[in-house]
Amino acid sequence: MRGSERTDSCPPLRPLISEIDQTMRICLVSREVAPFWGAGIAVYVSLMARAWAAAGHEVHVLSEPHAGMLEDGPRTHKGVRFHAVDIHAGQCLLDGFRSPLERHAMAVHEKLDELHRQHPFDYIEFADFGGEGWLALRARRTLGAYAGAVMAIRLHTPLADCIELNADAMLDRETAIILAIEAQAIRDADALVSPCTSLLERVRARYGPDVAEDRKPGFVVPYAFDMGSIDELGVGEAEATERPYVLFYGRAERRKGVHLLVPAAQQLMDEGLDFDVRFIGGDTETGPACGSMRRHIEKLAHRAHADRFHFEPRRPRVKLGPAIRGAKACCFPSLWENYPNVCLEALALGKLVVGSNAGGMSEQIEDGESGLLFESGDVESLKSALRRALTDDALRERVKTTAPERVAGMCDPQRIVDQTTKAVESARARMAATSAFAAQPSAKSNGSVVRSNGQEPDASIIIPFYNMARWLPQTLESALGQTHANTELILVDDGSTDPDSIAMVDRLGQEGRIRVLRKRNGGLGDARNYGIARARAPWVVPLDADDLIDRTFISKALHAASQPNHSAKPLAMVTSLVASFVDRPESAPWIWLPLGFERDMLPAGNVASCCVGLINRGAWDSVGGYDAWLTSYEDWDFYCALAKNDYRCEIIPERLIYYRQREDSMRHEIGEPNLARFRALLTSRHPELAEHPDFALRVLAGELRQHESVYLRNPRYQVVDRLNERLKRTPLHRPIKSFVLRTLGVGMMD
Repeated sequence: MRGSERTDSCPPLRPLISEIDQTMRICLVSREVAPFWGAGIAVYVSLMARAWAAAGHEVHVLSEPHAGMLEDGPRTHKGVRFHAVDIHAGQCLLDGFRSPLERHAMAVHEKLDELHRQHPFDYIEFADFGGEGWLALRARRTLGAYAGAVMAIRLHTPLADCIELNADAMLDRETAIILAIEAQAIRDADALVSPCTSLLERVRARYGPDVAEDRKPGFVVPYAFDMGSIDELGVGEAEATERPYVLFYGRAERRKGVHLLVPAAQQLMDEGLDFDVRFIGGDTETGPACGSMRRHIEKLAHRAHADRFHFEPRRPRVKLGPAIRGAKACCFPSLWENYPNVCLEALALGKLVVGSNAGGMSEQIEDGESGLLFESGDVESLKSALRRALTDDALRERVKTTAPERVAGMCDPQRIVDQTTKAVESARARMAATSAFAAQPSAKSNGSVVRSNGQEPDASIIIPFYNMARWLPQTLESALGQTHANTELILVDDGSTDPDSIAMVDRLGQEGRIRVLRKRNGGLGDARNYGIARARAPWVVPLDADDLIDRTFISKALHAASQPNHSAKPLAMVTSLVASFVDRPESAPWIWLPLGFERDMLPAGNVASCCVGLINRGAWDSVGGYDAWLTSYEDWDFYCALAKNDYRCEIIPERLIYYRQREDSMRHEIGEPNLARFRALLTSRHPELAEHPDFALRVLAGELRQHESVYLRNPRYQVVDRLNERLKRTPLHRPIKSFVLRTLGVGMMD
């Protein structure tokens, strides 16, 4: 990866900005950028980029290649430079990405590293949603990449919170991966910047000790809001309607509380208040039983008042202004909300806003002064607030002045720039005090790190061997060619019977470059344990006799292991991205992005890594090593044991491991055909592994749902099922079924 090819030593962190009165070079990384694509996050990025530029800083925005962004962005955002990631170049072209967001994270890392090498950034900010900073932050954590920059996560609302608030119990593997990379990015960031206190507290509670206040600096900085930007909502007269109306605009989504607005409004209509309710926005499948929320709230509307509720599709932001200006009040009845731009927009236009007291709206609105707050989730409280909003003419008149003043003072762009600058300075000072990440050794200078006494190796490579003469020479070449010279190589012959393999082991034992150990056949796990127990180094690397490692693997893995420990968990293993190949490793078409010790995902599948990794011998010993009884997935079992003992695994975001795909491998012949049995066995062995036991079950339920969906959509299965149903109605069904069962040996007794 280009980010790891830096040949200079890590430069010291730049002095505090206030000490030298200089501008910063800033990069805002976000898939969403207004007006080109997106909603809340997009608006924030657009306004914040303008605020930084207006304050005299050099501002860059890195996003997806949205139509018109590169051409029109510099015109609509004076002083801002726009860049687009390329998912059709570099490693993004490879197969194997399990989610488009994984591929996007790779594209972000590759482009951001290119920009940073051209001229280093002082401050890099990623949106939390989707984990787009995941691999860039991994490179920082393991390789010391992006030297000199403060890398922060700007909190909006993580996907985990959206799922929880929407009461969506279904998880598929792709969603689980997104949740994992979001969490890892949040934990790896130098700092967290939140628009409100409640969101920062929520994130700290969700993601545990690694983001606790004593380990991860967090700053509350509201969103910037330029009062002049309200023209982007569209100018023109307020929309006129037959009756006064309460307006909700945004997605029809459970977490936004739209299902509470209908009964609260209907009760007021029953009391005789004459008004309509307008919903403007797209639909979501967050209604009951994962159905349409819009259909659900339409059904909630009683016949007597059905004509008072109006549902309109999503409008472009530039056309929302007239609808907002025409409303008697705006209502955002969210179950919880971060710091919604819709609320800022309505307040800035002088509208009386009724908002939930859960989350950021309680910090945006001064109850009874610049708007009204109600108790989140309480229909009766919402009804009372709506009644006052519709009947208190004096309050509505007062809010025309107090609400815009509130937004102008609280979200003034220059004020937000100053607050963020102070946050960056504080994070930079803390990084300097706690030792910053060090850049890796230069590959051009061989990367060799030899102990001063020259007595003990830094790492031992353990190669279990059984009748693999065809593949071993290439594996040995990769192991012997390591740039880190102080490395021991141990070959464990696990009782080979093939004459060519026996002769090869004899020859290697005579050459002396490799320690050759012989033992009776006991299986792959037993051979690994035998070699590790006799290794002389504190770090060991299990390497199967048909797999390969990049010449820099040991050097980079040891470097990653030596980085400052900003985690509450001890380090057990360092591994990397994996290249999967059949014949030629240099043109490997597949990539696998391990997730490390994700405790809630490991019961469902091995997301940790393949068998190759730099492993701490103390950690290996503490869990009893590999289980020699297992004939496959022994590495998965080993990782489960490490994870449940609260160890951590670091992933280097480069393809440094080359996994050979063979049709006769144990994984293909034993593991995959018996995956369900192995999964059940590992679950019974490690019942305390998952921190949230329901998570793996939900992932498996989502996987089953996908299989069922494929089955139901498959025309062949549909045809066979229909033929079988018709056959059941004939006398031939039982004789044919009996014949098939006898032929297959199913249900027959010896």
